[in-house]
Amino acid sequence: AAEPPLIAPAPPLAWRVAPALPPKRREDNRPLSDSDAEGSAGPSAPAWCDGYLEALVAQDDLDPDVIFGVAAPPCDLDSIFPTELYRSAGLALPQRRRRGSSGNWRRDGVSEAEAAEYKAKVGQLRRWGR
Repeated sequence: AAEPPLIAPAPPLAWRVAPALPPKRREDNRPLSDSDAEGSAGPSAPAWCDGYLEALVAQDDLDPDVIFGVAAPPCDLDSIFPTELYRSAGLALPQRRRRGSSGNWRRDGVSEAEAAEYKAKVGQLRRWGR
């Protein structure tokens, strides 16, 4: 039996089509303090916070794959934790083991049909800019 097609990785589209952001505004760039998080009296929220709930609702049906892409990038632990990092911290290098068959999840990928079914179920079908 043929395996269902897996979703092919694609670069995010939003980075290529997103409009340029306006310059930073002074009122938006203020330090936050613990009192801000606790909701006590302090500086008011930046203007861009006005209507954020409406903005969230307006993008609720947006397909996240058009922003983030359809596949997670590979996780290269050697680039995340380079040898120099261990040396600079005075730590011994960890033992590196080769991945066995249990580390190969290629056959467990999400098929295009499964992805489309999920998007329809949660209502995230709108493309960027529509």
